[in-house]
Amino acid sequence: FFKEDWIPKFSDRVIFTLAPMIAFTSLLLAFAIVPVSPNWVVADLNIGILFFLMMAGLAVYAVLFAGWSSNNKYSLLGAMRASAQTLSYEVFL
Repeated sequence: FFKEDWIPKFSDRVIFTLAPMIAFTSLLLAFAIVPVSPNWVVADLNIGILFFLMMAGLAVYAVLFAGWSSNNKYSLLGAMRASAQTLSYEVFL
């Protein structure tokens, strides 16, 4: 909380700050289907594994948004590479 929020000068500020929020929200929602105790369940879903994979897949968009919004060709290439690796791993799941 005491670190400086540094945003590159030529970046798209809205998407640059929104990308980490998208990643955190999608992964937090992915674990909403995990029952804490028999009486305390956040979300009772019949299609729990499909919901988990869908929410985990949304984190790919956050990586792409972070790389694209900085307006740097190397960060975009890195984001595309990371997204391709993540998607190729999720195909087997």
